[in-house]
Amino acid sequence: MNHARHGFAVLHTGLRYLLLVSAITNVLACNATDVASPRLPLTTSTTDPVLLAAGDIARCDHEGDLLTAALINTMPQATVVTLGDNAYEDGTAAEYQNCYEPSWGQFKTRTRPALGNHEYNAGNATPSFDYFGDAAWGNSRPRGYYSFDLGEWHIVVLNDNSAFVLISATSAQAKWLQADLSSNRKNCVLAIWHQPLFYSEYPGKKAGYLLSRKRLWATLYSARADLVLNGHRHIYERYALQDPDGHPTSSGLREIIAGTGGAESWPNPTVLGANVEVVNGGAPDGFGVLKLTLSNGSYEWEFIPVGGNTFTDQGTTACHSGSGASADQSMATLPTEVAGKVSKITVQAKDASGLAQLTGGDVVTVQVSGANVGSPTVVDNANGTYTARYTPIKPGTNSIAIGLNGSPLKASPFSSVVAPRIVKVGPSGLTQSGVPVGTQVPSPPSAKVTDGAGVPIPGVTVNFAVLAGGGSVVPASRTTNSKGIATLDSWTVGPVAGTNQVRASVSAASFVDFLAVSQ
Repeated sequence: MNHARHGFAVLHTGLRYLLLVSAITNVLACNATDVASPRLPLTTSTTDPVLLAAGDIARCDHEGDLLTAALINTMPQATVVTLGDNAYEDGTAAEYQNCYEPSWGQFKTRTRPALGNHEYNAGNATPSFDYFGDAAWGNSRPRGYYSFDLGEWHIVVLNDNSAFVLISATSAQAKWLQADLSSNRKNCVLAIWHQPLFYSEYPGKKAGYLLSRKRLWATLYSARADLVLNGHRHIYERYALQDPDGHPTSSGLREIIAGTGGAESWPNPTVLGANVEVVNGGAPDGFGVLKLTLSNGSYEWEFIPVGGNTFTDQGTTACHSGSGASADQSMATLPTEVAGKVSKITVQAKDASGLAQLTGGDVVTVQVSGANVGSPTVVDNANGTYTARYTPIKPGTNSIAIGLNGSPLKASPFSSVVAPRIVKVGPSGLTQSGVPVGTQVPSPPSAKVTDGAGVPIPGVTVNFAVLAGGGSVVPASRTTNSKGIATLDSWTVGPVAGTNQVRASVSAASFVDFLAVSQ
């Protein structure tokens, strides 16, 4: 409702307080026929946390924020969330004090704010940081993104004003979001920022898809987040579960736009997004508050209208339980194995579309058979990756079967060759110094090949190669004797003084280096 229609140009703070008191009185006295008063919540009381959200809130020349504030006032235990564009037109200190403070300002101690584009109209969001203070922002100033837990939910508040705080894949915010989600231990995840990825439009335009916000969605989708709240569009709009590309999927996120906090409302969009379930503009009085009841394992939403708005919407959805990882898409990285050395196997869990998971909780199994037998312990790194370590003892071919949530990874079991171990023997293992250039070293390189337990292995070919300093070796390869030892006939260092190096190897991963310093 625009005060200009009632002869008001600007409402001063004192008058706005009086109007707020009047609005609260109307709420408490409202009945089924009183359409001018905010409606009380339709749901019954619960011990689960309640979150009240809206964006695009306070203008000194509008009274919609007084009506939504009166509604919020009836739920004193609820956490309040702003979805950005909190104080019009420019988020100045004066606008926060004169326009926002008399209405939603009374809930400041229980408010978790998000920043909209209007907060940055003056070039920075300093007035918003100052107004809400460290109690709301914590150490996130001047970044404007942070997270908190509410009951069994993890909530991330992001800053999508990308001209001031980057949201690209390599940005500090993107890295923070991934780390934050990786460390989260709550089953249900809610994300909040200002401008939506998906939105309906008006004649002459296509349904909206704000590509720059896809990065945020993709990270949340990989972490199996559940819900996204946005403002910016001065309407109410709810989408079906979908992936970042707009494909319907039961593992997707639900987006709800609630730019209905009181600043102004827009007409109903007519060019609808592909997965829109509900949309309502309701101009000039389409104001209201989104109420979320955040249960352990589910959420209930309810749009509660105020003033002349009669539109309502409510429903419930379960959080994504378990993992969205696909055994067919997940990948394993196998080590180049050497007997007696720790082998590390890494599994990257991915969803059905190939996106890497960012959280743990999968059941990953590793079974080794063949030359070596064992069931290595798998460590959940809580970031979508899993590691298993074991030490093979016998050279030969291993068969490694890897399972994820009861299904084998694609191409499992994997084949892995374990190379024998090689060590230096005798004085040749020490750096030989003072060797005249162009002459033979006193102790030709000698290497011993064993299994992981140190048992010698005869009949193995050891290759010798000069890596530095020039010179030559005789012969280029030799087979180990009954004691598992292979010794060169000679090693002649190069013609220039300096460090000479020869490598003895039985595989690319199993080798030792010999050094000699010539002069």
